[in-house]
Amino acid sequence: MGKISSLTLVLGSACNFSCSYCPQRRGTDRLRLGDITAFLDFLRPRLAGRVLLRFTGGEPLLRWPLLAGAVRHAGRLAGTEFRFALATNGSLLDSGRVRFLREHGFLVGLSHDGAAQPGRDAGSVAAVAAALGRLRRLYPDGYVVNSVFTPRTVPLLAASVAGQLRAGHRRLRFTLDRTADWTPADLDELEGQLARVVAACREHRRRSGETPLENLGPADGRGVFACGAGRDRLALLPDRTVWGCELF
Repeated sequence: MGKISSLTLVLGSACNFSCSYCPQRRGTDRLRLGDITAFLDFLRPRLAGRVLLRFTGGEPLLRWPLLAGAVRHAGRLAGTEFRFALATNGSLLDSGRVRFLREHGFLVGLSHDGAAQPGRDAGSVAAVAAALGRLRRLYPDGYVVNSVFTPRTVPLLAASVAGQLRAGHRRLRFTLDRTADWTPADLDELEGQLARVVAACREHRRRSGETPLENLGPADGRGVFACGAGRDRLALLPDRTVWGCELF
């Protein structure tokens, strides 16, 4: 095994949302600070000079003191520069937490489904919109808005991207629910939606010079994809098991 350059901490399996497309199993398992410090200390000889430390869940902000404690401990490990990332639904992201994330250089991946958000989870619309407003005001370069579309919600894809562009979000990303059965009619709808998205992004680029939708960014040129799970990345799950990737 080579040097580890990517670590994921799944802080807990609980979540305050119930998104239909979420692959995570719900439960009450959760990490403790001692689990994380032992994990990082054990791996210390194997850590690369720069390591991406990702926090996810469940909803990781339900375990905010644990996240903050892990960041502090990582900062005490000499010889490794940590970068931090957070995947969150945003509902618990107040101004103080945004400032903490900005101070430590987090990349925040906030899950918001655009025009499909009202059908995602009861009560989520206002809370997540408020979190996006705080990020746009306090940390405009530090977050990505990620939207997930299912066969049922894919007709809202183009409207969602257009709305997020109008709202001034600088980085957007969308993914598709790969656990669902996509019929030929669904794929036809997706094709039409993508054509509208491309047209909207071209117009946005013409006016602003920017392409916020990362799905349309240039290829990285590395050719064939090879999964690094277990080779240069590991994940610590809420049941205290270690895997090559949290998706396993």
